[in-house]
Amino acid sequence: MWMLRIWHANGAMLPLKGLDVNHKPDLILLPVSVANSSEDLDWRDIIVFGEMKSKKVSDTLKKSYIEAAGKTVLLLYMQDGRHSAPCLQILGHHIIITFFDRGRSVSTMVFDIHENPEVFLCILLSLSTASMADIGFDETVFWDGCKKKRALVTWKGASESDDEGNLLLFLKQLIFISDTLHGHGTMVWATLMKDPTSQKSRRRVIIKDLWIDPLWRFTEGNLLAKLNNANMESVPPLIHEQQVQGPHPSHAGVEMNMSTHFLCTLLSYSHPYQLCILSRLVTKPFGRLIMSFSSLAGLLVAFIDYVLSTSLLVLPYSSHH
Repeated sequence: MWMLRIWHANGAMLPLKGLDVNHKPDLILLPVSVANSSEDLDWRDIIVFGEMKSKKVSDTLKKSYIEAAGKTVLLLYMQDGRHSAPCLQILGHHIIITFFDRGRSVSTMVFDIHENPEVFLCILLSLSTASMADIGFDETVFWDGCKKKRALVTWKGASESDDEGNLLLFLKQLIFISDTLHGHGTMVWATLMKDPTSQKSRRRVIIKDLWIDPLWRFTEGNLLAKLNNANMESVPPLIHEQQVQGPHPSHAGVEMNMSTHFLCTLLSYSHPYQLCILSRLVTKPFGRLIMSFSSLAGLLVAFIDYVLSTSLLVLPYSSHH
């Protein structure tokens, strides 16, 4: 269990590196180690944030929700391995908690703090003592004791895996992270894993996390496997695909596919929503990162190739019409 501390940010007094003052939250919930540190804060440090308005009217209620959604985008964009986040909205002496994920948001009813002090206390204690998984963090992506970020892959028979088939891969570089609130929430890392053909060397692989509909006939992994079997060129070779599991919210020791489906059903969520679960792909890299250039000349050659290849695709279409 993680113990957290609430800080109050009075307008522009809260420094968050790299962001405009308009994007600063009014309340933040931090790990104790960060709260006691003298270093500048960053959106990567924030566990939960809150928005405050002087009174509860229809206009401030709507504005508070819009601001909370916009800042949740920043929070999820800055924290790879996190897929959802709760947010406090305090409007005068009223409080709401809204839970955002990649597919929807779920809000509580509006509570009057004066009339329901026990509810107010319950919300604060729940957030400040919650496990990381309960407030949106993927516990299969974590920092180890050597200060290296790793991802857990369940992979029976893989080299370096334990008796339960758990394989830890070193996340060397974050290649891509989605900057949209609703969608597949894709994250891509460059990763190192042991080469089965050598005892000492490691090979580069790519890990891609994304939210999928389990009712789809074909997942991305299925399609990659079919294309690989057909020897299709320019397709990354698939190594492994799995559905990521996390702790069950009410049954200790039981794991379940990571999803907010149970939360929505428990709350009798009446509006339609898309069921999504977290999927993890491991593939061999195809080509090199477009950001990797040894010289300015290499960048220029790549840009020329891009322009020429685009013209080959566009010009025949344009001339045909």
